Amino acid sequence: MVPILVLSAVVLPNAPFRDSEAVTLPACRALSVLYYGSYAGADEAFLRLGREVKERGLTPAGDPRVLGIVAPYTGREIETKRYCSRLVLPVEGEAEPSFPV
Repeated sequence: MVPILVLSAVVLPNAPFRDSEAVTLPACRALSVLYYGSYAGADEAFLRLGREVKERGLTPAGDPRVLGIVAPYTGREIETKRYCSRLVLPVEGEAEPSFPV
């Protein structure tokens, strides 16, 4: 897991909602993980993200966010095992990165 700074939301032009319903999320510190596979297993990925936050002594600081990178609404026929989503959880607190900076 890599700590990231979430800067904004991405809105696809063919999204099933109007621009008036879109919101820009504020920048924040967050932990993020790429999840591959059917949405049926996404719950376990979110639980793992939550455990990682706890293990690092961080505090959740907002609602989880999901960005579908390879997903059914991209307009292509894609096998569910090839779906790719970035799961993001805003956090507060200081933690050492788990990678060289």
